[in-house]
Amino acid sequence: MATPNSPSEGSSQSRERIWVSVMFDCCRTYQRVYFPKGKTRASGSCPRCLRRINFQLSEEGNLGRFFIAEE
Repeated sequence: MATPNSPSEGSSQSRERIWVSVMFDCCRTYQRVYFPKGKTRASGSCPRCLRRINFQLSEEGNLGRFFIAEE
């Protein structure tokens, strides 16, 4: 049973995933890349030309969530 201060099963807080926002300079398009739950690596692709990009979370971290993928 969920208490008022804890997220209930299926709520947006319990489903929150880590993501980064990428602007693909190749086609001037935007894509959000999600990290699989519990993983430190993720990959995404340009929605138009399918150019691939890879990300890895680091211990130091990065305060930015928005990146530009340039050729």
